[in-house]
Amino acid sequence: MQDHRSTSLNPPCLRLLPCLAHGRARRFAPPALLASALLLGACASMPAPVAQMAVSEAAIEHASAAGAGELAAVEMSSARDHMQRARAALADKDHARALSLAQAAEVDARLAEATAGASRARRAAGDASEGTRVLGEELKRNNRTQP
Repeated sequence: MQDHRSTSLNPPCLRLLPCLAHGRARRFAPPALLASALLLGACASMPAPVAQMAVSEAAIEHASAAGAGELAAVEMSSARDHMQRARAALADKDHARALSLAQAAEVDARLAEATAGASRARRAAGDASEGTRVLGEELKRNNRTQP
């Protein structure tokens, strides 16, 4: 009697995997392979990141309106550069790269806005400190002139 794994009905690849040489596992192997191939194909054909592009554009506009162009010029420049490269990648239909660059642009824009806010807060704190110092000097002068 011949070994069931060496018959012509079992291709060589199934001889390496004896569990697939049995009837039930053999019936499910082709559909499973097809499903895997379809899933991989779906991942490869990523849709255009239109929503992320819009979010990133809005973040750049918001940061610019918050004064980040002047107070966080390096971060804003990086955000605009990433967005320009994201648009180019989208035009080339490289959707994964476009998504990644658009996300980087959004992060840079939010950082620029936060940096601008921190700069304004430091300036306001400095102004408040200077005001407190001036008031203190005025109080000292008033106390010296009054008996």
